Amino acid sequence: MNAAIEETKRRREIQNQYNIKHDIIPKTIKKDIRDLIVATKSIKETNKDLFEQKDPESMSKSELEKSIKTLEKRMKKFAVELRFEDAAQTRDTIITLKQIYNSI
Repeated sequence: MNAAIEETKRRREIQNQYNIKHDIIPKTIKKDIRDLIVATKSIKETNKDLFEQKDPESMSKSELEKSIKTLEKRMKKFAVELRFEDAAQTRDTIITLKQIYNSI
């Protein structure tokens, strides 16, 4: 634990020296509540389009496989775009679909 604390102190000192050298003043990120609401809505809508036509529980095995593969590609894309909340939501959907797939 002490090693981790010391490493954090070391990195913080390096960052502070860099900031001083380059006249950087760290600022807290401030977001409007509206931005947070939009982000939350986006997460909920992320995978809705795949299931508007059919309920996952009524899908065949091949349809589930196709949906899982599509979602895995989408999840990786979200991760590359640093949209981690969307990636996590997609991962959760994949887990649910795999459970349904395994129960068939």
